[in-house]
Amino acid sequence: MKYRGLVAIALISGAISPGPAFAEPEDCAPARAKLENGGFEEPFLGGSIKKVSADDIPPWRTTAADNLIEVWGPGNEWANRGTEVEAASGRQFVELNANVASALYQDISTTPNTTVYWGLEHRARDQTAGDDIDTMNVVAGPPGGPYVELGEFADGEHSWTQHLGSYEAPAGQTVTRFGFNAVDTGAGDPTIGNFLDGIEFGDPACLSISKDADPRPGSSVQPGDHIDYTITVANVGGNSSNDTAITDTIPEGATYLPGSATIDGSTQTDSTDGDRAEYDPSTRALTFRVGDGAGPTDEGTVAVGDTVSVGFTVEVDDIGTVISNRATVTYLLPLLAQQVSTKSAEVRHDVVVPPHLAVTGNGLESWIAVGAALVATGAIGVFVTRRRSGHSVMT
Repeated sequence: MKYRGLVAIALISGAISPGPAFAEPEDCAPARAKLENGGFEEPFLGGSIKKVSADDIPPWRTTAADNLIEVWGPGNEWANRGTEVEAASGRQFVELNANVASALYQDISTTPNTTVYWGLEHRARDQTAGDDIDTMNVVAGPPGGPYVELGEFADGEHSWTQHLGSYEAPAGQTVTRFGFNAVDTGAGDPTIGNFLDGIEFGDPACLSISKDADPRPGSSVQPGDHIDYTITVANVGGNSSNDTAITDTIPEGATYLPGSATIDGSTQTDSTDGDRAEYDPSTRALTFRVGDGAGPTDEGTVAVGDTVSVGFTVEVDDIGTVISNRATVTYLLPLLAQQVSTKSAEVRHDVVVPPHLAVTGNGLESWIAVGAALVATGAIGVFVTRRRSGHSVMT
């Protein structure tokens, strides 16, 4: 038996074709459209299985007459033939077929004639001795319809399956209802089946990156001084970023201060070991794996609105140089399956002669260079050049 909640009027492709690489902006425009609580993590209901009012899982709504949403958490094996189902992301997910076959939906502000992207994780519930297959579909349109079907998906009980797609809001449509219908279940029971999790809908992730320093960028420093760098990354897009990492190559004229790397204030080691950062002296590159789920080998996820901060310190080496560099954040757009790299603005410091080496007096206009050592025939000669009345002399 097939069940329908929000009925679609037409079928369009739910797949997206490969496109050009996503732009690499210095700054991100504010997200135009985004779905909230797509992982059903708020509020956490304590585990097992709970049927709660849709009013308690904002901003989700349901077409079910009893207004109930069925939320699954840890400790659910008793309802799945002895096998616990772990969430595709976080700790909780929902079952579309609660007390009745129904649809879940959200109304989202959209910009007419612009494309938004969506993704979800779907899985069947194990209710028979065979391999159960549950079927659901995704629809979109103005609140109240008509709706177009973005895709219908039949998936098994053994693992979560991700589905991706896109939708263009037509002219005049400033609010879009994005809905998920229970269509069919392997058990044939309208109250059982169709697990759903990890829903995203809106603009792609966009990570802004800024780099600051102490002393402030543009100021002068001297050999032996320390520069403390802080790199801040914020997701101001419409969806989460995956596989998120920040890299920074130590600039010429400076030396990395061992043990100074931090992530959100937590000190990291320089070695490739059990934490989330390392320094490679052969390439002079620092790498930070950031976001939820980041670890010794895995980059993490930065959710919409989240911010991460990393830092490190260098020691200034040479006089007369300019210390200049930019940090880079690299991440995956899960809704487009594209990798993006974005650079921060350039941060510069001028390295100047220390005051105790700048000698004046005796009618000299200035001392303008200090020091090159020559080693010859076992002797070291140190030369200083000064300028007087338009000509140079050696002393």
